[in-house]
Amino acid sequence: MTELSQVWAVQESSEVGAARRAAAALAQRCGFETVPAGQLAIVVTELASNLVKHGGGGTLIARTLRLEGKVGIEVLSLDQGPGISEIARVLQDGYSTAGTAGNGLGAVRRLSSDFDLYSRPAGGTAVLATVWNGSPPPPAWDVGAVALPYPGLEVSGDSWAVREYLQGAWMMVVDGLGHGLAAHAAAESAERAFAGLVSRDPASGMMALHRLLRATRGAVAALAEVDLQAGRVRLAGVGNIHTVMVRPDGQRIFPNQNGTLGQQVPEPREFALPWPQGSALIMHSDGLRGSWNLARYPGLLHRRAALIAGVLYRDFVRGRDDATVVVLKEGGAR
Repeated sequence: MTELSQVWAVQESSEVGAARRAAAALAQRCGFETVPAGQLAIVVTELASNLVKHGGGGTLIARTLRLEGKVGIEVLSLDQGPGISEIARVLQDGYSTAGTAGNGLGAVRRLSSDFDLYSRPAGGTAVLATVWNGSPPPPAWDVGAVALPYPGLEVSGDSWAVREYLQGAWMMVVDGLGHGLAAHAAAESAERAFAGLVSRDPASGMMALHRLLRATRGAVAALAEVDLQAGRVRLAGVGNIHTVMVRPDGQRIFPNQNGTLGQQVPEPREFALPWPQGSALIMHSDGLRGSWNLARYPGLLHRRAALIAGVLYRDFVRGRDDATVVVLKEGGAR
């Protein structure tokens, strides 16, 4: 099954039902059984209701997941409302600040295979809830992504991929030039090329992508390998893919080289940094502004990767381009 992403705007109560119906249709398309499909419907209904009642409206982003033959649906709820001051209290089943039955976030957490929440007073709220059709084993890496096309288009000119291996991970984000079908074709070609790379050397991998993209309109991309045994991350980037390593003591931005894969590139250079425990590697296309600093979001580095991606998308999306942000962290236990 190809990964699917859907965005559901929720600004008023009439859109709660629309989100629930869209979630039910997505679950059916993914082959969900009756019980998890029902759980997903309740999760989406509660998240959408909270957006209207407490967040001043917001966005739900649904993404399909695959692991060990199992299928899941991840839902991000994003708002820029007043935030939550008593998080532990609102996660209790039965608690409500809006005079409702109070199922809310407590029910969402109970019905979800994976749940996380980040909120700041006057800084909005982000909620992650995933429902699986079955019980896959926990992945070795925590990978989160928001990847959406140019507003109004069906396909994106961005693409991304993460390949896990023993003691490491191999990651790519690519942005095909422009928008629409031709950009999408370039990004898909890069994704196929990445899947076929034998060596996990970022510089040589970049040249392989360059050769295989000559038949397309071209793209920009970044390739990174996190090697836990060596305790380092290596990266090569061509063009304006923004790559940041966030560590407990701060963040470092990786430099990129000018050029366009498939057209003209310089000899790729590799950059390396130590990888301390508790770090995260974040890549995004220019559909997001690169002016963010995770230090302004206390505690967010310790939340799930998808929640980090969702917060960055919510606060820094440009809204006039394809937009992709991918976050890679160690440890995927749900």
